[in-house]
Amino acid sequence: MENKVTFKNNKGLDLAGIINIPDNQGKTPFVMICHGLYSSKNGNTYTKLADLLSQNNIASFRFDFIGHGESSGDTSHLSLSQSVSDLKEAFNVISNYNIIDSSRIGLFGRSFGGNVALRYASQTKSLKLLCLNAPAIDWNEIFKNRYSEDKLLEWEKQGYIYEMFRGEKHKLDYSFYLDSIGTNIYEICKTISSDILIIHGNADKTVPCQQSVRLKNKIGRNANLIEVEGADHEFNPNKQLESIKHSADFFKANL
Repeated sequence: MENKVTFKNNKGLDLAGIINIPDNQGKTPFVMICHGLYSSKNGNTYTKLADLLSQNNIASFRFDFIGHGESSGDTSHLSLSQSVSDLKEAFNVISNYNIIDSSRIGLFGRSFGGNVALRYASQTKSLKLLCLNAPAIDWNEIFKNRYSEDKLLEWEKQGYIYEMFRGEKHKLDYSFYLDSIGTNIYEICKTISSDILIIHGNADKTVPCQQSVRLKNKIGRNANLIEVEGADHEFNPNKQLESIKHSADFFKANL
């Protein structure tokens, strides 16, 4: 059973989400789903994952970050720090559902959402499992690969930049860049106590797979990495379902 939910973040903006509760009786495990930059809760990865989880009697909640999908605001207001705050508000929404087993909570994050998930996980002990799909960990490296030094200086001077994604133009303020590089994910991840699965394509040029290799090495024995052979950042053309099934199987087996 899917229900639309609207909730407010700490800035008073309306955020839109969809909660999926399977039709089973009794307490159910739960997975929060965080989408990637310029995507939404209704992207294929997130809807397919929610369906697979539901088929295995696992509840889920996927929501749109600021300026994405059906949520208010625009991407010029977006930051990783604000998104962590929004994720906390999403978990507050879920706390009102008595059917959810609070001892069996999982978190899924893809790309941008993977970074948000890691930041959140480093601040809580309530997660049992964390699954990351091509997590964007080192934004300094990502932006240096994407833009020339002159372009980064132009971004700083102008105060904003426009990025194109699937034919749509999105505005990012320079504050997004400063916020994204202001936290060393490799350091804060050492405090994460939940078991972690990282899934990354070894042909990813947007977020190099080596970032996930470094992350796994930093976290240690409670982290596993699956490198999907030949997959790019979008896991196209035929690797997407494989990556989703890896995630669903991880939650099914361990929640």
